This record gives sequence, C-alpha cells and structure tokens, in this order.
Amino acid sequence: MIGYIRIFVCVTAVTFLAISNAYSAPALPHKVLTIEAPKGGGESKKTSPLQFELQETDNGLKLSVRFSGGKEKKANEFPDGQVGGDYMVFLDEIIVINEPYKGSSLNVSRDVPLTTLQNGKHSMRCELRAPSGEVFKSKINFIFDGSPAISVTEAVVDKFGILDPSVRIDFLGDDKGTSGFADIFLDERPYVSVPIKKEHAGKKIPLSQITGKPLSTATLVPGTHLLMLRMRGISGIATVSYSSFAVNTSPELKIIQDKNNIFQEVIATFIKPPEGYSGFVDVFYDQNVILSKQDKGTLISIKRAEIVEGLKKNNHGHLDASIPLVISLRAANGSENWLKIDFK
Repeated sequence: MIGYIRIFVCVTAVTFLAISNAYSAPALPHKVLTIEAPKGGGESKKTSPLQFELQETDNGLKLSVRFSGGKEKKANEFPDGQVGGDYMVFLDEIIVINEPYKGSSLNVSRDVPLTTLQNGKHSMRCELRAPSGEVFKSKINFIFDGSPAISVTEAVVDKFGILDPSVRIDFLGDDKGTSGFADIFLDERPYVSVPIKKEHAGKKIPLSQITGKPLSTATLVPGTHLLMLRMRGISGIATVSYSSFAVNTSPELKIIQDKNNIFQEVIATFIKPPEGYSGFVDVFYDQNVILSKQDKGTLISIKRAEIVEGLKKNNHGHLDASIPLVISLRAANGSENWLKIDFK
C-alpha cells in the first residue's frame, strides 16, 4: 500500500480581517433629506392657499403642490372660457416643472429629478398663478445627501484564492435599468469598473455577481491588503468603502513514497491566478538545478523516472546510495516552499 507524507509551509486558507465601512459609507438606511427652518421663524405657511412640500421617499424625493382659494374669475372672463392657471417649480433657480392646471384648485405630486442633484444645500421654490391672475410663491431650503449606501459583510478567501464578500448597495433613483456604477480597487490599483443593474441594487448579493467575475488573490504577496469599493449613482455622487484582508498562502508540497519509504513522486499544488503561470518546481542536487517544471494549472507532478533522467542529463548518474535532493516550489504571489528529501 502506497503511503505519503504531506508537507505544509502554512495553511492554504486565507482569513479576511477587519472588514468594513471605514470611509464615507452611510448607514442603511441614511437620512437623505433635511429641511432647513426659515430664518427668524417666519409666518406659518398653513395660512397660505398654496401649500408646497418636499418629502423623502424610498427612491428619492417627491414634491407636492396643493392650492385652493384665492379670488376666482368667471369662466367667461378667460379667453378660452376655461378656468385654471399654471405653476412652475424651480430647483436652484432652474425650472424643472412648468405645467398648467384646470379648475380653481390643484393637488399634484411629482418626483424630483435627481440626475444632476449633488450633495449639499439646495433651494426649491414654487410660483403658482391662480385663476384670478394672482401669483403665489413658496420656497423650501434643504440639505440633500444622495450618497449610495454600502454594506459589506465579513468574508473568507476560499482555498482557490477567491475573495467574494457579500455586499448591498442602495441607490436613489433609476435610469432605465442601471442604478449606478461600481469601481473595484485592490491595493489602490483598478481591478474592474462595471454598471450596476437595477435588479442588483437594494439586496445582499456576492460581489462577483456585480463584477461578473471572481476576485482572485492568487498574485497578491502574503500580508495585509485592501479592497476598495466605490459606488457611483447616476448623478455621479460616490460612496467609498474600504475593507482590509490578509493573504497568507503558500504552495502545498506532497511527497509520495512506496511501502518501503522509497520516493515515487512529488505533487505541488498552487492557487491558480487569473492569467500566467501558477507556479514553478525546481529540483536541486549539489546546488545545481537538475529538473524544472512550470504550469498554468493548479498542480505540477514530478515522478521518480523524471528525476532519474534529470540526474543522467547533468552527468550525475543514478547512484545506489541515498543522495540529498532539494525541492523548491515558487508560487505566482512570490511565496515559496522548500524541502530536502533523501533519494535513492
């Protein structure tokens, strides 16, 4: 029966450390709208026939315009015989709504366009022309925070070197199926930038479902690294979240012997990187490399016959006595595994 010896330099698992939410990432949910009280208190707007209000909704901001009262004219006093008026809504002095209305009263609600609305202080005012021709005005000063909200759960890099934490991103508004955009960085280096589909927003999903490909750590050197997620809404407002994680991997080396403890095979196991070679295996005798192998897969095997052939090619022959050989494994991320064996 063939026996074997497993040699580990370190555990192949990777632990994800110190997650989450270190910079500019609002909690879920966060306050989007803050109405500023008028300076000096002012008179109550409840006495005005024009009621203009701004409210926060699940997906943005909604304004409402209600009007009743004022002096009415008879229908025959209007050129077209139709009683009514019109109203305009200004956002930071730019007209965003300009609509007529029929009758002597008005009660409408409209979504506030968020495409160009940035974080900070803003003003919104309404000018309404009553059927009598009289003009009523109302103004709201408010503070807006349309930052996407990010929640990142703790994650563990699996044995294949994949880092795939669960994330949830909440955006305001919608733009024909695209809620926003995701920029992913590893150690401040761009990894991928992708649009975030509407169906991916507002729920916890694996990061790979957003990026469209797994995030491999196979080429990262052992140590502490940084994952940065920058989520941008359709207005360009961005939220950034940083997560630290530790990489502590080395290639695994397995020596297979027969029942008499005679060497038969070396099996080296690596974590596969997104591209390029996974690792290299060198066999040394007397400080000289007698055999070298490399592969883009996750496994490299060197059998007894290959070592015998390597010794012959380097004019060492196959000695009857045991000789010391050194096996060297080098992974794509720079980690190494060295082992001395007795070969005969």
